[in-house]
Amino acid sequence: MYVVGQYPRFLIAHWKFLQTVVNKLFEFMHEKFPGVQEMACETFVKLAQKCKRKFVQRHQGEDIMFLERILRNLKSNISDLEPAHIHVFYEGVGYMIQAALPADQERLLQMLMSMPNTKWQAIMSHAAQNVQSLADTIVLKELTNILKTNVATCKSVGHAFIHQMKFIFRDMLSVYKAYSQFISDEIQKIGTRAASHSNVRAMRAIKRETLKLVEMFIANTDDTQMLVTSFLPPLLDATLGDYKASVPDAKDPQVLTLLSVAMDKLQTAIDHYLPTILEYVLECTLPMITTNFEDYPEHRMNLFTLLKSINKNCFQSFLHIPPNGFKLIVDSILWALKHTHRNIFETGLGILQDMLSNIEHLNNDGLRNEFYSKFYIPILDDVLYIYTDTLHQSGFKMQTTIIHHLLYVIATNKITVPLTENQQVPNDLFVKKHIHDILIESFNNLNSQYLQQFIITLFGYIHQEKEFTNCLRDFLVTLREYQGEEVDTSDLFFEEKQRKELEQREIRAAVPGLDSVVVNEFAPSQDDDVV
Repeated sequence: MYVVGQYPRFLIAHWKFLQTVVNKLFEFMHEKFPGVQEMACETFVKLAQKCKRKFVQRHQGEDIMFLERILRNLKSNISDLEPAHIHVFYEGVGYMIQAALPADQERLLQMLMSMPNTKWQAIMSHAAQNVQSLADTIVLKELTNILKTNVATCKSVGHAFIHQMKFIFRDMLSVYKAYSQFISDEIQKIGTRAASHSNVRAMRAIKRETLKLVEMFIANTDDTQMLVTSFLPPLLDATLGDYKASVPDAKDPQVLTLLSVAMDKLQTAIDHYLPTILEYVLECTLPMITTNFEDYPEHRMNLFTLLKSINKNCFQSFLHIPPNGFKLIVDSILWALKHTHRNIFETGLGILQDMLSNIEHLNNDGLRNEFYSKFYIPILDDVLYIYTDTLHQSGFKMQTTIIHHLLYVIATNKITVPLTENQQVPNDLFVKKHIHDILIESFNNLNSQYLQQFIITLFGYIHQEKEFTNCLRDFLVTLREYQGEEVDTSDLFFEEKQRKELEQREIRAAVPGLDSVVVNEFAPSQDDDVV
């Protein structure tokens, strides 16, 4: 099985052999020897991915496409498979359906999903008569498997999954709401410890699979207008209120991931919902993650990923939300900068860098001045804090870019409103003194004259970014020496190291034979359907 999976080109060129191999895989799917079924399903997915068009063609001497034969024998083929293997099988068939003609995709998808849909309808029918039936242990298990089957299929089918999504979407959200209510009732009865009970965990697993399926569907579909008009309103209605009302331990971080994907996909089309999203998500998540740096790690990362998506795709709407809401966003970003987890503080730096760039490109001087008058000093203070903190040294490159931007807008008079209450003091003098005071307060063993000269030199290099970076780096090295610390400063020179390695590779590549590349002409192709 492993060997045949390595040569898709050969199989594409020899249909009869490919057909024989797949039929043999179906036999192996009934084999009870440990590991055989798993390998058979994995090989099936690989062949379905690489040779998918061969399965939806009508070959000589055959009255129907081979995929239809697979679907007609679906129940028999998967009868001995474990649920996890069935999900892999469905993913493989999904790749084949993706390669079919659009006119055939809906019919083929209905054939594939007939068994899980029959179970789904039966469960929904019982739930319509008695919603408590959804709390049954067997029903919980069946719903989890049905949703995982849908997720696997959606992953490979792509946009055509819309036909299946229309079939289950409304009922799926009703189930989501029902389980939200069940969980809320349990927590009200016995307290937050209910979140760890097996039945509640099973309900939350179904909610997560629901969110994962919708997320996958949004990412794969091409019809954004349909998403905005038909899917987004009921989706937000089901998820946002539940997320806000849930106790912290029951808030699902997958909601934040789903919103990030929706932002990236719909961009400005989702502007109308942005204030609601921020109200229901940001205000209740921040208290969970700002008490310390350890609790709710998934919520932390997913929240900052969401802010990154909003900043990238809906920045103009960002500026028109209520002032308190925008301040909450900036405070969230500044909190991320100081986080000890590298992924989070680097994400925060990236968001701040993009935000400052967006502010710079605004055609509205009033909005730009309003932003800087409120947030310039807090941003400068926190960036200087992490710049001089050894825990955040790996973010030196982005820190340098942000500091350069902050000083550049001062040196070039981009900010036309005073940053201090004393309007007689020019902004450049105020900022220079502020930087001096911040650093001398944090490192009182530094010489005041040395600091003044450093700040003057830094502003002098404002139009020479390389020298500006070197000046900041030299100051950090000097700072470590003043403190008598032995700290690894390799992160400060990471960019130069990369540049030197690139130069060395280019030199080697320029000399014939020195940097030869061995090509294996028999290596399996990554191309699809190439004979």
